Amino acid sequence: MPGVTPVWGIRYPLVDELVDPIAFKNFADDVDASLDVVEAAASAAATGRNFVHLSRAEGPDTIATNVETDIVWTTQLSGDDPGAWWAAGANIILPDKGLYQVSVWSEDHPSTTTTSQRWRVKVNGVFRAGHLSRPQVAALGSVSGEVSAVVYNTTAGHALAATYKWTGTVSPVAFPESHITVALLVKLP
Repeated sequence: MPGVTPVWGIRYPLVDELVDPIAFKNFADDVDASLDVVEAAASAAATGRNFVHLSRAEGPDTIATNVETDIVWTTQLSGDDPGAWWAAGANIILPDKGLYQVSVWSEDHPSTTTTSQRWRVKVNGVFRAGHLSRPQVAALGSVSGEVSAVVYNTTAGHALAATYKWTGTVSPVAFPESHITVALLVKLP
C-alpha cells in the first residue's frame, strides 16, 4: 500500500514496495496535478484582484470635534484591477473570502489643539480594528497617524469602510487628507 504526502496527497511507494508501472504512473500523475494547482495559484496571485490604494483629498470641507465620521474615498491612486473593488464615494467591496491587510492613515491634521485622533475599520458596519492616538503635547500645530490591521473577511462582497474622529478645542477644522490601502493576503476557500 503506497504512502501519501500530507499536503498534496501525492502517492509514493514505501520502502521494500515493488514499483510497478501503475505505481510510477500514479506518482507522476499526482505530481503533475500538484504542479497545476501551484501554477494556477501563482497565476491568480500575479493577475488577480490583490490590492487597492485610495485617497480622500475632498469631501466634507470641515469636521467637528468628537464626531465619528465615515471617510469618503474620492480617488483611486493605484490598484491591480481598477474598478473591481471600489467606485467613487462608495465603500470598498472585498472581492473574496480571506485575510486582508488594511492600512488607513491621515496626513497632518490642521489643528493647533488636537488632543486625540481615532481611525477605525469596519466590515458591513461592524468595527474590526482601530487606533487611538493622543499627542503628548497639545498645540503641536499638526499631527498625523494611522491604523493598520489584518482583517478576516468571511464572505465575498462584504463592504469595508473607515472612520475618523478627533478631539480638540478649535472646531470645526478642515478634514485631513486620508489614504487607505487594502491588500488581499490569503484567499480562503
